[in-house]
Amino acid sequence: VGLGDITVSGSAITFTSSHIGFKMVRAASGATNLSATQANGTTETASAALTTLAVEDGLDLALSVDSGTAVRYWWRKNGGVWSADTTLTTNITTATGVAIAKFAISNAGVATDSTLRVRSAAFVR
Repeated sequence: VGLGDITVSGSAITFTSSHIGFKMVRAASGATNLSATQANGTTETASAALTTLAVEDGLDLALSVDSGTAVRYWWRKNGGVWSADTTLTTNITTATGVAIAKFAISNAGVATDSTLRVRSAAFVR
């Protein structure tokens, strides 16, 4: 979930497409981890896992682009306290994003039933 338009095919998700946002990735252990992610069209920078998600977890996500030199990310789960900021400073996109949210599952390998609800969004310039 973020700004940009990642490339999705039947067999892969390309995280190097220009974007800033968050991704949820299921690890080999079966755990689903939330990470911050950004890419400049060639290379992706992703944070370490920010939190592990469980069924029915609610997430609030926020990000701020700081003068094109850094992107700060925050999250909170199930109405808890906001996390400290996670700042990524490399591979920031300069392209104008064409999508505010994109949801994709590729090769889940197991029966998957996923729902993404955007309850509110705000853009401040």
